[in-house]
Amino acid sequence: MGSVWSVWVAWPTPDRDWPATRHKESTSDSRVRPDSDVSHVRADSLRRSDGVCDHGTVADRTRQPPSRRVEAAIRERIAAGEWQPEERLPSVADFASQYGVSRSSVAAALKRIEADGLIEIVPQWGTFRV
Repeated sequence: MGSVWSVWVAWPTPDRDWPATRHKESTSDSRVRPDSDVSHVRADSLRRSDGVCDHGTVADRTRQPPSRRVEAAIRERIAAGEWQPEERLPSVADFASQYGVSRSSVAAALKRIEADGLIEIVPQWGTFRV
């Protein structure tokens, strides 16, 4: 005879939405409830008609990372002539608060822009337009 243990089991019921929680006493030879099969649930039924599902909209999954969005914005501002050559750009913390992202995202964006030769990052001094 196996040891007795208690487990909380949840399965859908016809009269209520998921989850319906029930307490069940089990032994070591317990089996899965036969009517708990969810293979009949289609993935399409999990998405609402407006394209939103539990993990966000379809458009959210195609969005760029924050560092890429910040990089594009700073490149646009440089191209528009907002900063003249040898002019100091705002600090990483200022950019982070402007764009609502972390400082590491801004730092990654600035490093990619520096690699293209548009700016120069001088430690302890700041970031300058080349």
